[in-house]
Amino acid sequence: MPVELKKWFDLLESDEILKPKNPERFKEAVAGIVCSIINFSKIEDKEKLDKFCELFEREFHIPKERAYELFKDESTVEKNLKKNALIIKDELDNDEFKLLRFMRVLNRYIMVDDCKEDDYCIFEELQKLLFA
Repeated sequence: MPVELKKWFDLLESDEILKPKNPERFKEAVAGIVCSIINFSKIEDKEKLDKFCELFEREFHIPKERAYELFKDESTVEKNLKKNALIIKDELDNDEFKLLRFMRVLNRYIMVDDCKEDDYCIFEELQKLLFA
């Protein structure tokens, strides 16, 4: 799965339409959203969780300890989602076309990841936050 996540982030980065103002800030916000959507608290395989944390450390410069916190603390999901939605809106100049493009790419990732209905609710909440 981390390989698929890496491919997805590379796709986001190479997207000619999105072009965020600050790519690092954008990537960190996207990483936070991915943490919110994927239910890491249900990952029982420590090796798999370690791979995700290593990927986030390498790609987003988020320390492994902080990545573990993001993955495990479900109480921060709503707060993080709101904060990261504001960052994404800012990075994409609140441009509706760019926001729609971002949501399309995110939705594609969710489908590949085979997220559960509960996880998809977070996607729908993000949609409301981005287009409010």
